Amino acid sequence: MPETCNPKDCPVSARVEALKEEFNTYRANSSNTHRQMFERIGTLEQNRAALNEKLDSMDEKLDELTATAKELAEKPAKRWEGIVDKAIWAVCAAVIAFLLGRVGL
Repeated sequence: MPETCNPKDCPVSARVEALKEEFNTYRANSSNTHRQMFERIGTLEQNRAALNEKLDSMDEKLDELTATAKELAEKPAKRWEGIVDKAIWAVCAAVIAFLLGRVGL
């Protein structure tokens, strides 16, 4: 290659121009690809936020359901305790009545 080269007829200048054009095309495509990736990431972040809100509301509902189930499970036990308590009072009253009858009152 000659040391001095006219820019219009230099064999390297055609390759340089082709590389510039290829680089500009690559940069345009790359920019478009990056934009698409950022849009997809943004969409994913929005979907995740919506999913987190749904999960939070589901947690609250689950807590309510758990409390209701616990109350329903305790209700028969309370009834049974009430029956046993009344039965004990009835037995005590019978024993006291028997003792008072033996004493003569």
